[in-house]
Amino acid sequence: MAHYRPWGLLDWVLPRCPVAGRWTLLGCLSTGERSLAVWRVLRNLNCLGSLKLLRIANKPSRHDAAVRRNEEDRLREFRQAGGSEGDIEGHNLLEPVSRIVEVIDAFLPSAGSNLVLDVTALPKRFFFPLLRLLIKRTSEVENLIVTYTSPARRTAEKLAENPDQWAHLPLFSGRPREKPDMMVISVGFEALGLQDHIHGEAGLPIKLLLPFPAPPEAYRRSLELARRLQRNRADVFTTYWTDAKEVGDAFDRIVSLTTTTGGRKRVILAPFGPKPISVAMCIFATLTESQVFYTQPSVYHPEYSRGVGQVGDLPAVWAYCLRLSGREYYHL
Repeated sequence: MAHYRPWGLLDWVLPRCPVAGRWTLLGCLSTGERSLAVWRVLRNLNCLGSLKLLRIANKPSRHDAAVRRNEEDRLREFRQAGGSEGDIEGHNLLEPVSRIVEVIDAFLPSAGSNLVLDVTALPKRFFFPLLRLLIKRTSEVENLIVTYTSPARRTAEKLAENPDQWAHLPLFSGRPREKPDMMVISVGFEALGLQDHIHGEAGLPIKLLLPFPAPPEAYRRSLELARRLQRNRADVFTTYWTDAKEVGDAFDRIVSLTTTTGGRKRVILAPFGPKPISVAMCIFATLTESQVFYTQPSVYHPEYSRGVGQVGDLPAVWAYCLRLSGREYYHL
């Protein structure tokens, strides 16, 4: 059964929201121009309230000089446009989960009830627990929107390197004593060691979510990764094309794959694809206490993305309404 879930360009969505007052923004200042896109839109719409931008340090790598240069460019843009460095908070990519939880605990008391979580530049190790906590805080967060900004282009080189071990994302260990019935993998550009881990459960059915429609190069890279994953055990895989921009489409697909006449199949989720599909996985895992596994890269390319995508005359800043006036738009 289809559900109505408001989403679209942030410039279009916010003026039509039945919500009074300003919006608090929680996001991430990174190397790419798009990490400031949501902040700029909220300012232009004159509805920005308080703000917190996380600045997350990768592990040392050969990219350090370029990363610092690009981050300083973003910081300069932020200051010149009226931003305050007091709204930026430093973090380490692989820091203890308690530090990530503290972000919400310290931020919410003064944030107000209207909150935008911008996942554009947030690593999955951060945005999964942050979004989970915001979904759970129903008494404090009356209105919750997640945003994602598409880039104008990406580097043709490796986007990320040095993946961590195959492990649960923070706060997503689920119910590990329960034997899973299937694995659902969102496929993106990089394997990040995924092929070494997906056959741990012999014969476990694996559902691949491939983003479509997609630019030709993105389509080619995702399809090639899907083929590599299936090379040894094609019989356990089933592929599903999923809208790369619409969170609701991916959420409904996961719900349909796990629903049975007698209840719900137990699932392992692996978010290696586009951020909007990962958001859908995060919502589903939060609602069902499902396990989420990932190999978090510790190094990102300094030119991971360049520019901000455009849709007509507007920046490609996508907004997904999860909760408005206390009403939940994603439920089982």
